[in-house]
Amino acid sequence: IALIDAAGVPRWARRAPGIILSLATLPQDGLILVGQADSLLALSAGSGQPAWETPIAAGVWAIAPLEHKADPVIAVGTDAGAILLLNNQGQVRGRTQLPSRVHTLAWTDLDGQGPSELLARAGDYVYAFRQAVEGEAGAGVREVATFPYWPAASPFPPIPEGYISLVVVGDIMLARGTEA
Repeated sequence: IALIDAAGVPRWARRAPGIILSLATLPQDGLILVGQADSLLALSAGSGQPAWETPIAAGVWAIAPLEHKADPVIAVGTDAGAILLLNNQGQVRGRTQLPSRVHTLAWTDLDGQGPSELLARAGDYVYAFRQAVEGEAGAGVREVATFPYWPAASPFPPIPEGYISLVVVGDIMLARGTEA
């Protein structure tokens, strides 16, 4: 992993301790998040030195930081179908389980009511979760609510019978070329 400035000059470089499955940044805290086969590693953007590492029992395929809060939330999706919510110190705050590998995560305000919802793509499905992060690190999420139906005030035009509409938010991928 290397950080290269705007002039193309490397600021620092370090060998990743394992296979890199995903990358994200948490600029508010000056961190680069590295998803690996068995952990989430946070590196200091300034020096490249490890800030913290959280062991995870499966490969980290998706990382989605939500920064506009005083305490950022980092959503992590694994190849075992788990979605973990971590704080900016790498402490697990909550989790839920989906039936298959989590390919992509993205935060967005779907219902227009302020707090962002978490979109997750696992298998052939896209899931939407409301935030319910409360309590101390490790206390878990009190509830994980999904939308039972699309919110009534959808910003999208109605689709005629027999047609399919695909809504893509952020970098949701329908497939990865590396899957077996």
